[in-house]
Amino acid sequence: MTPTSPVAPMLRPDLVTTIGQPSPVLQEGVTSNIPVTVTNVGNAPATGPLTFTTNLPNGLTAPATFGQNGWTCITSGQTVSCTNPNTG
Repeated sequence: MTPTSPVAPMLRPDLVTTIGQPSPVLQEGVTSNIPVTVTNVGNAPATGPLTFTTNLPNGLTAPATFGQNGWTCITSGQTVSCTNPNTG
């Protein structure tokens, strides 16, 4: 008989990003908001800075800089990169 011992699960964050529907619907010349939610479904807190990057479809633009809820975003061409210091 071989003795066995349980293995404890590794504690780690697991971040899931959800991109919602734009409001109002995307139209040329109309400002819309696209909700982005980052959720930790892991079994440990996410520590340190968090970064989210996405590419906008051709023809869509975003402000050069913007932010909300602790996130700061920078747009370069069609790429939008957002960071959150996640200090607390």
